[in-house]
Parts: sequence; C-alpha cells; structure tokens
Amino acid sequence: MTKVLYLGGARSGKSHHAESRCHGHNGPVRYIATANQHPSMAERIALHQQRRPAHWQCHEVPLALAEALRQPLAQGESPDGIVLVDCLTLWVTNHLVEISARLPDANASELEEAMTGLLDDLCEAIAACPVPLVMVSTEAGMGWPAEDPLSQAFIGVCGELHQRLGTQLDQLFFCTAGHAIPLKRPSA
Repeated sequence: MTKVLYLGGARSGKSHHAESRCHGHNGPVRYIATANQHPSMAERIALHQQRRPAHWQCHEVPLALAEALRQPLAQGESPDGIVLVDCLTLWVTNHLVEISARLPDANASELEEAMTGLLDDLCEAIAACPVPLVMVSTEAGMGWPAEDPLSQAFIGVCGELHQRLGTQLDQLFFCTAGHAIPLKRPSA
C-alpha cells in the first residue's frame, strides 16, 4: 500500500496537498486528527474541518496513533479506503508535553530517549498499515537552535521520525509556498 508524507513549514500548504490527494481517492477517507482541543488551535482546527467533505470519517487521536493505524478497518470501514493523518508533529508534541510533565527535570536527551519506544511503535504501525496512508508533518529543524530541553527534544524527535519515514515511505514531498516538491518518488 502506498505511504506518503507531506513535510514542510507552518502554513506551507502541506495539509492542503494531503487533503487534495485524498479527494482523488475513490474509496472512503478516514481522517485522523492529532491536535488536542486547545484555544490556540481552535481557528486552525475549524479551518481544517470546513475544508473536509462531510462524508470523511474524522477520528481525534492525540496520543494513540499507532493503535489507530493498526485498526484502519475498525467501525465497518472499507478495505478500499485511505487514511490521512494530520499531523505527526502534533502527535510528537502531545507525547513530549505528557512526558515532560512526568519528568520535569529531564534534559533533551532524556526526553528523546523516552520517545524512542513510541517512535518504534509508530513506524511499525505505519509499515503494517493495510490501506494507503497519507501523512502530514511539520519540518522543525530549519530554524534557530532551541535553548530549552523540551524544544531541543521536539526538534530531535521530529528529525529522527522524519529521517526514519524518509527511508520507509514510498513518496515524500517537501511543501513550501503552496507547492509540493517531490523528494522521493516510488521505486520503478
């Protein structure tokens, strides 16, 4: 099954490109949203909801993403469906916030290590997903170096996840200025 990642900066067009790809799919679309309901995200969440067709099945999964990907045919979904995950960096954020609350004195390396099993589990679930999978993630490593441990861990974990997915996925696009630039195409 085809697995694709749209990677890019904030407001680069990555969600739009991922959604457009799913609009062209003939079967049902299962949209997995990883954003936590938070006042700072309300406007973006509403915009994404308005863009989605009413027949798309939306599931809010802020933490249990690997489990959700292992059950894409749950709730009577069709095997000819497609799954859209938006977005992997919010999933990383949700876990890092939870981990840092449990380990308030942890440095960046300790926070990254606490994410290792979660990344392994997610990458295994992505590989095993039996339907086409389209994912969105924000490139976090192109800005200024972070000073606090949580931000450093965020950049490190996202970089690790993106590198692992870059070798694992069929297609990879970098989005900027509304354009999706192919970085990896399917093997011939």
